[in-house]
Amino acid sequence: MRTILAVMGKELLEASRDANVLLYALGFPLLLYPMLIWGVVQLLQVEAGVTESQPSRVAMSAPREMLSALAEPPVESLPGGEEDLLADRLDAILELVPQPAGGLVARLTFRSTRARSRRARALLSERLESWRQHYLEDLGTGMGRGAGAFLPWKIEAVDESPAGEVATTVVSRVLAVLLLTVLVLSTLYPLVEVMVGERERGTLETTMVAAVPRLHVVAGKLLAVMLIAMTAVLGNLVALLATLASMLPDLGSTLGPLASRDPLSLFMAFMGLLTMALALAGSMGLVILPARSYKTAQNNGMVLGTVFLGLSALALFPQVEAGPVLALVPAAGTSLLLRDSIAGGVPMSLGTIVVVTNLSVAVVGFWLGSRVLANEGYLFGERLPRWLAWMERRRD
Repeated sequence: MRTILAVMGKELLEASRDANVLLYALGFPLLLYPMLIWGVVQLLQVEAGVTESQPSRVAMSAPREMLSALAEPPVESLPGGEEDLLADRLDAILELVPQPAGGLVARLTFRSTRARSRRARALLSERLESWRQHYLEDLGTGMGRGAGAFLPWKIEAVDESPAGEVATTVVSRVLAVLLLTVLVLSTLYPLVEVMVGERERGTLETTMVAAVPRLHVVAGKLLAVMLIAMTAVLGNLVALLATLASMLPDLGSTLGPLASRDPLSLFMAFMGLLTMALALAGSMGLVILPARSYKTAQNNGMVLGTVFLGLSALALFPQVEAGPVLALVPAAGTSLLLRDSIAGGVPMSLGTIVVVTNLSVAVVGFWLGSRVLANEGYLFGERLPRWLAWMERRRD
């Protein structure tokens, strides 16, 4: 154990001196996502303010008595057709088409990719519905059957879920995928540095001369990578929550149910994330080891990292439920464990399967990595072990 800690300390010291590792593994995760969220919110607010201040330009074909009700500010009635809509001279086109059996059909043409056009559609839809209700009320009153005789039935859906619980459910999906995305990105660059960087500097052979088991060397290197990645993930989580809290003063009350989550479920989520960091380090390290340059190592690592990111995206879909089968898939099981732990809790058995699966992947990756480093053909020549020969075509 002392040897593993010594190797880990050495790698952490070297990583702290490397600008690329600090920038890509810690700087981006800690600053990029909070800055992106803040920037997107500010842009949306600016866009909403600009859209609200501009009138909605609409070409209308409707009876005279309706035009006065529909063309009130901020709606402006202008002549034109579809070519004007496509040229951004109009925001929408409204046509009331008489039907052979009586009645009218309102055909509303707009562009969903334009904010002003979407706003014009919303305004006109609201006014058309209001006009229709007034018309039916007048019709019922005129026939002596009451103002509400011809109005359609209203279906009132009552959601008993507290507002905080609804918000927590949404946040849990996004947060699970975001944390795993940061974990993958924060693992890749330090892993390339500790595996390939030492080889390029010519110090790997010197390290291998030390009278220590190869497994201890691999474990020390990968544990250092895991520690860097987890620091980035936890730091990103704090920065993200601080950013949201500064922009949304009511965030604490909205996400209040998080504080009432079962501590055991949250502990299982943390263990799932921690063991996933080990699994990432072990599996991605095994793919990166055969590389002879930074470029090849990054390409190899990104291929596997993309696979993990795709699997973690399953947490975004509420219809995908965590179960024993998906728990056996490292990234998918971890993302679903994080999502359900934040949203409400998971069974202890499911969390145990995820943790054991991640640890199994990590142990296999650590052991196979030690086998590669024990191969003299790899250390002092261009040969790979026979069981990695299929990767020859991916090398420089």
